[in-house]
Amino acid sequence: MRVFKRSFTRPIPANAVMGTDRYGRSYVEYKGRGGRAKKCLLTQDGQRMLVKSERWHVQFEDHRGIRRRIIGFSDRAATDGLAANIQRLLNCRGSGHPVDGPLHRWVEQLPTAMRRQLLKFDLIDNRRLMGDTPVPELVTLFINHLEANARSPRYIRETRNQLIRTMEECDAEYFSDIDRAKVEAFLTRLRNQGLAARTYNAHLKTAKSFCKWMVESGYASQSPLVSLRTINQEVDRRHERRALSVDETCRLLKAAADGEETHGMTGHERCLLYRLAIETGLRANEIRSLTKSSFDLDACTVTVVAGSSKRRRKDVQIISASLAAELKPFLATKMPATKAFGGRYKALTVNTADVLKKDLAEAGIPYEDELGRVFDFHSLRGQCATLLALRGVHPKIAQSILRHSDINLTMNVYTRTDQAQKASAVTGLSDLFGATETPISEPKTGTDD
Repeated sequence: MRVFKRSFTRPIPANAVMGTDRYGRSYVEYKGRGGRAKKCLLTQDGQRMLVKSERWHVQFEDHRGIRRRIIGFSDRAATDGLAANIQRLLNCRGSGHPVDGPLHRWVEQLPTAMRRQLLKFDLIDNRRLMGDTPVPELVTLFINHLEANARSPRYIRETRNQLIRTMEECDAEYFSDIDRAKVEAFLTRLRNQGLAARTYNAHLKTAKSFCKWMVESGYASQSPLVSLRTINQEVDRRHERRALSVDETCRLLKAAADGEETHGMTGHERCLLYRLAIETGLRANEIRSLTKSSFDLDACTVTVVAGSSKRRRKDVQIISASLAAELKPFLATKMPATKAFGGRYKALTVNTADVLKKDLAEAGIPYEDELGRVFDFHSLRGQCATLLALRGVHPKIAQSILRHSDINLTMNVYTRTDQAQKASAVTGLSDLFGATETPISEPKTGTDD
């Protein structure tokens, strides 16, 4: 490993002053760019001057025994550090050991030209150069990764929009431009403009997922956003849902069954749609994917294929015998691949909340209560959890029906209680005290009696 400055000759400038040093060597003095005085020795014939390069060079033999040379820095100490790290890369390549984290980060911080030279010499992996790829191209690769993992089109669309917006607002043209402070400042600005905590967390999780993918793919050594944390959504819930009582649920189903056609669906179809959502806890997009062949009405089951399930697994849900009996004549005239719900539309409308609002109004049930809680189509999933709890179903069974990975999500988010249930529970506690006719006396200690 040799560190040196390259020497070459140049014509003598017209304004140069010639002289001889104490060793008898001829030299010239002249003013270079910016008026800076320079002094150079002359060649033996005195016709040209000897000049050394401004930057240091590193010469070495690679792992194949080939002599290589790379241009370093103008600072000798920095070039010595470059030579030392090149030697470490040679050691890793020769021994077959992987490059450690600190050396990876050092490679990422090198100028692009140096990284390309190291790649040419086969000292680093081609993936190390992905940091020089513009962010839009990296985002495209990330989206391709999501599509290969069968993520839903809606999730992919939202992820792309959130990621592009974050990168543009933070002026990140390359991955190395992604800065923790800039991302945090951008999200703080959105919060100050009224952005909900849930949306704040969605933008942050998308950016962190992108950086994590870069690390896992070997394109980066570490994520610049690893230390950022999400905020508590519970202190800023903009769309809090509620559950209906059993009486209100029955009124809703009756109002739907007796109602007129809306969004292409008859009242009877809407009643079956609501019952299916309440009994199975299926989401709107999952119901939208159902066809006639998704139902096995003899076995009282409905199957959601992995591509349409939120957790990307095939899910088989149980339905009641009474619902299966009503679905038989409803699905009898449909072809196996025909959509199950949607009426005259090609598919179940995306405006399911509007459909539910009309039936709630017909049943005399407000869409939003006095506490600001709403009952939209996704609330039917919470209604499933709530009714299971009222029936005394074990929490683990409810978790399985709702297909939650965490039972806390089942019990704390989807299962809801109302004031009547709380009052009934407290009244039951008071009965315990009323059942004792004799007062409870203090235990005797043996000191007075």
